[in-house]
Amino acid sequence: MYIALERNEEYCNIRSTSNGELIFLDKNNEPLLSYPAELTVKTCPLKSPLVVHLELTRRCGLHCKHCYISAGKPRKNELSTTEWKNILNQLKSLEVLSVYFTGGDPLLRKDCIELITYARSIGLSCNLLTSGLELEKNIDVDDIPNDVFLVLSFDGENGTSILRHIHGKQILSVINNLRSRNRAFAIQGLIFKDNIDEMIQTTKWCTENNVDFSLNDILPIGRAKRNTHLLLHEDQIPKLLKLEKAKRIHEECRLIKMPAYPVSNPNIYESISELVKATGRPEPGLFVAYVSSDGFLYADNYYAAENWKSKYNLRHTKFSDAWTLAFEDERKLRIDTFAGCIECSLLKTGGYCDLQNMAMSNHLYKTTNYCGVYPTLKKLKIRRTSM
Repeated sequence: MYIALERNEEYCNIRSTSNGELIFLDKNNEPLLSYPAELTVKTCPLKSPLVVHLELTRRCGLHCKHCYISAGKPRKNELSTTEWKNILNQLKSLEVLSVYFTGGDPLLRKDCIELITYARSIGLSCNLLTSGLELEKNIDVDDIPNDVFLVLSFDGENGTSILRHIHGKQILSVINNLRSRNRAFAIQGLIFKDNIDEMIQTTKWCTENNVDFSLNDILPIGRAKRNTHLLLHEDQIPKLLKLEKAKRIHEECRLIKMPAYPVSNPNIYESISELVKATGRPEPGLFVAYVSSDGFLYADNYYAAENWKSKYNLRHTKFSDAWTLAFEDERKLRIDTFAGCIECSLLKTGGYCDLQNMAMSNHLYKTTNYCGVYPTLKKLKIRRTSM
């Protein structure tokens, strides 16, 4: 059972239901048969993002080789407790459906639990993304509100050691502790060159033990730009397709037992993916946003990683104003006009790609309107679609 929330737009209502889905309703609260046309035609169709990522701090006890914001040391002049609470109040008034507390490791901020507890007290749905290390060392998970959904990074025992300089058994200990306490959580794994076989086994273990699990492909962003040896190789595609098969079996068998109490919805991105497909518009700056720990508003985490043209700082500008005024270029993007997508066989065959991203495209191909995917990953995405 997920926390059910509803928000009012000028032309419709949007409801996050107790089973984790997003549904759109007319002003009489009757379900719409299709997505509102405004989502496609209006430059800024929503009064606020559906999801906002809040980077509480860039401080982190790890030094992960792929980290998109090169976490470790905190940013200069990070937002204070009072400033974060002000932002949380604004997000609540704008009826944002979900906030993701992230970092760095947000649990390294002394006021992290205070901020999460405050967010829940004003009715925001909260997810907490963490390495899990602090839950083993310094923080009792019972101090975190029960209805906050936890997302832990785990890339297999050896993969975690290679990527994050911490032994995977430490994170497994945290995972088993959460299971024993009936906490709502998921594992989020990164696929990179050296852990494919291990992630196949990890996926099967999660399926057998009814543990919620998701996978991300490594991208050449942040520290991974300097660690390109971690990127996927074309000759690994057969193994990667075996992993994809295991992942799909996991999704088909996903009967994750939710706690008896409502919890925040970690699966809202599945509904946002459907929005992207239906509207043909990439999600950054349109359905999601990211706030850095020093107060800047970005279209998403990849744009934050590239420090991509952030004009507005929430210390000086209200969130509603920054949201309305920012992301002019991002909101002009359409999947069918993103140059590399027009002829892409992935999209032609009904596949889905979430990397129509100017910052990534600029890094990879020195143009903002071509493709946000490196060649091997593009071939892999196409092969996945043909499965």
